[in-house]
Amino acid sequence: MKRNQKLIDKKFQLTTTFKILGVTLIAFLIIIAIIGISATRNSHNLSKTIIELTQIVKSEENLVKTFNEFSSIKSNGNLILQSKKISNDHEINMNKIKDHINQLNTSIEKNYQLLIIIIGTIVLLAICLYFYLLNITHRISGPLYVMTRHMQEILDGKDVQFRKLRDKDELKEFYEKFIQIADKFNPPQ
Repeated sequence: MKRNQKLIDKKFQLTTTFKILGVTLIAFLIIIAIIGISATRNSHNLSKTIIELTQIVKSEENLVKTFNEFSSIKSNGNLILQSKKISNDHEINMNKIKDHINQLNTSIEKNYQLLIIIIGTIVLLAICLYFYLLNITHRISGPLYVMTRHMQEILDGKDVQFRKLRDKDELKEFYEKFIQIADKFNPPQ
């Protein structure tokens, strides 16, 4: 006969489950804290770098703008040619810096996304581990429950009808020894 009740010995099953789950979650929380602190520091450093690069870009743009205005006031052909080359080089470099700023912003976003994915995975793992541990402890509590019931029947002087444990139950050898002892002290009538 198959029982569907998973909590046979609530105290044992829940205590065992929550102890293992607690230790696992504490370990994961430490890992998350380390990753979170690291990601926050990295994001902070990247943000500072972005601010500094943005200020440099503005400063450089003002500098080139001022130089171009100056070169247009001074009607020197060589200075105008140099001004165009400087402007072109400046534009190329500024575009590269802006691309790097965008990449840094993307890295900051990915850090936080990764942290959220890790936390979600740990929550999902904790839920799965909870049900797995309940199942494992059920395989131990079930046979103990059956043996306890049989002991009570023996103590009450009743005829015990031993049954086979379920295929996935633990403690099968112990249960067989229990049956041998019970048969020795309470022979069938």
